Amino acid sequence: MSTLYGENADKLLVDAPSQFIPSSDHGKIRCIYDKYTLIAAALQNDIVLMGPLLPAGARVVKAEMICDALDAAAGTADLGYAASADGGEVADPNAFINAADVTSAGLFSSANEAGIGKLFSEPVQVQVVATHAGGWDATSGDIEVFIQYVID
Repeated sequence: MSTLYGENADKLLVDAPSQFIPSSDHGKIRCIYDKYTLIAAALQNDIVLMGPLLPAGARVVKAEMICDALDAAAGTADLGYAASADGGEVADPNAFINAADVTSAGLFSSANEAGIGKLFSEPVQVQVVATHAGGWDATSGDIEVFIQYVID
């Protein structure tokens, strides 16, 4: 039987002297939360900016979006982030949730999306994008976003 070590366990348990493990690999979990209430129907590619910037050094561990029914027929939404101010982080509008079916109210959770586990080198703005060709026809309703990340 073998004993195997993950990268960080190896740094602490095998290497002598122990090496530094970045806080993004074992720090405190923090959360960005925001809520938006629709006041009009959304057009395709309309963007809702959510919460403060996701900070540099953050590693996203989970993303969730809760919303009311936003479209009667075939509405979809993405949850991701905009490019960083100087472009070091390229925009990924569906990094956390891709094409959530918002024709009925629901909770959408990240699964195997590219933004989960990503370590951000620069601050980025979290955003929800109306992705259906017809936009969303609802003129009222709420969208809530939770982004959990490790830092500190």
